Amino acid sequence: MALRWQVDRQPSPDSPALLLGWQDVRAVRFWLYVDVPRDQACNVLLTGQRGYFMTSVPLDFSGWRQMTIPIQQFRMIGGWPKT
Repeated sequence: MALRWQVDRQPSPDSPALLLGWQDVRAVRFWLYVDVPRDQACNVLLTGQRGYFMTSVPLDFSGWRQMTIPIQQFRMIGGWPKT
């Protein structure tokens, strides 16, 4: 699976639900391009039947980098209203 997100055309990604459950997933892998190293982070959000899960990826590099994030690194986000 792949998602190409052109920030200048759409300020936030809008991807369809890709999986019904995350129980068999060990990691999330994607390519990330940063033009200039920044003292910022990119939040990575997953949705599941139990809610939203998030982690952050530092943007302290330039060029392309393959990111592999273990699923255990994602934490449940509390306090968001259900819609």
